[in-house]
Amino acid sequence: MNVEARRYAVAVSRTGSFSAAAREHGVTQPALSNTIARLEETLGDRLFDRSPRGVSPTAFGQRMLPLIERAVGDLDAIADEARAAASETARTIRLGVSPLIDRTIVSAAFAAMRSLPVAGGAAAGPPSRRGEQLPGAGGVSPPGARHRDLEAVVASIAGEP
Repeated sequence: MNVEARRYAVAVSRTGSFSAAAREHGVTQPALSNTIARLEETLGDRLFDRSPRGVSPTAFGQRMLPLIERAVGDLDAIADEARAAASETARTIRLGVSPLIDRTIVSAAFAAMRSLPVAGGAAAGPPSRRGEQLPGAGGVSPPGARHRDLEAVVASIAGEP
């Protein structure tokens, strides 16, 4: 089954018109109509009732079009995810740490940060992020580090362990 034929069927369903769907996809109306006719032949029944007043889904179309829409959406999601994965670059996480914090707590906080999703929905995790300790003794943020330079800060609250 041709993916473009599925896209055309979704557009016809949404617009209620072969002409509007053809304009939307930048093809002629006969080309779109012929492509959908081949899709209908492959599926074994008509998706649309055609009339001078427009187009409406047949009973068969009402069953098939939601599946076709989902398939097109899934294919688009695959393409989007592939593009995101291909364009991902390593992100640096700058972590400010108080010298009074136990290193095991810092390690746990850093691991938790690495597992968070990247803004914009891109995949996160070790391949897409790398850690950076700001210069300073024992990974402690240097006096000149500003809060806007950090993605997170690990600190102890007075009276809390």
